[in-house]
Amino acid sequence: MSSAECFVLGKQAGERPHPRRRGCCWSCVVPELIPGMVCSIATTSYTLNEEAETGNSSFGSPANWIGGDNAIESTLGLLLRPSPGLMLGSCLVLGCSISSFVYRRQETDPFQGVIFFCLILWAVALGSALDASENLIMLGFVPWAFCAGMPLSVTSHSIARWLQSRRAAEVEARDEKTQLLP
Repeated sequence: MSSAECFVLGKQAGERPHPRRRGCCWSCVVPELIPGMVCSIATTSYTLNEEAETGNSSFGSPANWIGGDNAIESTLGLLLRPSPGLMLGSCLVLGCSISSFVYRRQETDPFQGVIFFCLILWAVALGSALDASENLIMLGFVPWAFCAGMPLSVTSHSIARWLQSRRAAEVEARDEKTQLLP
């Protein structure tokens, strides 16, 4: 779905988007962000559980964080103790969500690669500072960096577009004034 065909804005195929509504709306990001966040929970939980079982983690198991509340445990048990198959599926869905987001927005947001790269570097630096293992950095911190990159990319692009249109309006008003003066 291209940004001009966002179903929430009600645009028809081939119809030009409103100048202030160019790009993708927030509701077009949510279909990729929500599955990405759920999959990030699953990958992080799986990695923390595996490291807690081997004794390599100082973070402990996510199932221990909820304090033994049976209602939460039964509701979130699948995400807090994912199976290897769910971990694989989560990695695949996360990859599809990220690639879908990047592919749809590559023409409208040329700096999304820089944003994702900086957030991945930040996640690796944070994981290293917390003395996390390489597995936890790759499967625990980096997926969250990708999830943070999606709304940050949309927000930064929207702000840049707003500033650009504001600057263009100022230049246009100045040019209009110079044409009116003899």
